[in-house]
Amino acid sequence: MKPALGFACTAWVLAATLSTAWAADSIEATRALKRLSIQEISKLADDGDAKAEAELAARYGLGTGVPKDYGRAIDLLRHAASKNEPDAQYYLGTAFTNGTGVPRDNMQATLWYELAARQHHPGAEYRSEEHTSELQSHHD
Repeated sequence: MKPALGFACTAWVLAATLSTAWAADSIEATRALKRLSIQEISKLADDGDAKAEAELAARYGLGTGVPKDYGRAIDLLRHAASKNEPDAQYYLGTAFTNGTGVPRDNMQATLWYELAARQHHPGAEYRSEEHTSELQSHHD
């Protein structure tokens, strides 16, 4: 094996391992946030925790423990997504797909799904491909 190829293989294995570890940590962090009270999650979100902002947005969007408020949910999602938070990016994609709290917009949905998919968000890769195919079929 050539040294450059060996390095590339090692780098790929390391990247795949770190990505898997990150995904497992991310899932556990999300589960931990779901167990917090609305006051606890609000405090974390106010302190700038992007995962907490995404979780609080989901609660506002669903009306879980707080009155349903799509405007507040979208504001929180945009803020968290600007920090590269993949759940927030995925939820924004879903909001634009369904027209929930924002006008229905498949181009925006695809953008947000792609950003989340680049971070290996579960489901975002599928949704990104689905929307990209749909957009391409409308341009043909």
